Amino acid sequence: SNHSFRLIVIRELIEQLPLFEFYDKYKYHCIISNIKQEQMSGQQVIWHHNGRGNAERFIEDGKYGLNLRYVPCGRFEANEVYFTIGILAYNLIKLMQITVLPARWSKSAISTIKRRLFRLAAKVVNKSRIPRLKLNKSLEEIKEILLIREKIYALSSSA
Repeated sequence: SNHSFRLIVIRELIEQLPLFEFYDKYKYHCIISNIKQEQMSGQQVIWHHNGRGNAERFIEDGKYGLNLRYVPCGRFEANEVYFTIGILAYNLIKLMQITVLPARWSKSAISTIKRRLFRLAAKVVNKSRIPRLKLNKSLEEIKEILLIREKIYALSSSA
């Protein structure tokens, strides 16, 4: 190469070696970067390099969580509207994840949020001539959903 670059080698100890094959007890990974040593230390470059996968994870989450893998038709304008609505829905779900949902849901994928929050199987039953709604959730999950609903309502009334 005509330019200089930085080579960082990561050595990892292999916990369990294969039984019948000869291997070194270490596994090596290389990171090649043009970030100079004065700008970042080796640990910072590794942290920066490992963090780059988050963008791909967000794209995958929106693509598969909201079914944005394929264009719905052959017209450009219709596809543009479809993807714009999908990205808007993605951003709204992420905003809801940050502001309203419990902390343990903060790293959940959109498909997980849809399954836990939006896909509620319910049945209307009459018991003693009083209509009731039977949900396929535990009492703790129902209380959590009601708390989320109250938080959303409080946000809408404060705006």
